[in-house]
Amino acid sequence: MRTITVDDMLPVVNSMKRLMTRIDPDGEHLGTTDVNEAFRLVQEARFDVVFLDVEMPVMNGIQAAKRLQQIEPLLNIIFITGYSE
Repeated sequence: MRTITVDDMLPVVNSMKRLMTRIDPDGEHLGTTDVNEAFRLVQEARFDVVFLDVEMPVMNGIQAAKRLQQIEPLLNIIFITGYSE
């Protein structure tokens, strides 16, 4: 499985990459704090899942998800957040 985590906080990105590597050691698990880099990566290669932060400074996760689905309509998007609400 190929996954990418997109979050503005690098520790979250690194934690998700470690977690996904433990769950799926044969997969490829990338991460970025830059939503524009995520768009580029999804355009260049097929991913199965994107873990996407809801609150980011440049573009929120809902807006980013819409754009990611335009790039790759079959992409699975899972929203993540550090907020309890």
